[in-house]
Amino acid sequence: MKKRLLFIALIGVVLMALSPSFSLALDDKVAKYKQPKDDKLIGVINEAGVDIEYVELETDYGKRDKEKDISPYSRVWKDNKSNKRFFETSQLPMVDADGQPINVGFIQVGESFYNETIGGSLNNVFYAEINGTAVTLTAKSDQPNVGLLLAP
Repeated sequence: MKKRLLFIALIGVVLMALSPSFSLALDDKVAKYKQPKDDKLIGVINEAGVDIEYVELETDYGKRDKEKDISPYSRVWKDNKSNKRFFETSQLPMVDADGQPINVGFIQVGESFYNETIGGSLNNVFYAEINGTAVTLTAKSDQPNVGLLLAP
């Protein structure tokens, strides 16, 4: 009889743990590397009364996908204890049209400067080359050219 009651209690604990409404135990903190690093975001999370040690990234910046709610301009953080979500946005895209992370910077090759490298260690939403006083700038965009009229 004791073994049967212990088995039933064990099944109950397993079912509770699998339930979507089951809250995390006190020792189930999010790994430090998964927690937010931005001081402003951490301040907002703290003002909401949420313990940062239970907050992790739910949706990262990515190539635009309206069905999955993914945007190059925003990401979502989730508090695993309360299920509160924090929406972080940027005025500039954080990934390019292909979904690759933006890594801003310039490299110098001789007397010229470039903002991209072979192999993609630097990436931006535009390609720039500076050679003396000549500047070449090419925008990379995933926006359609709807309504764009070109003169003959």
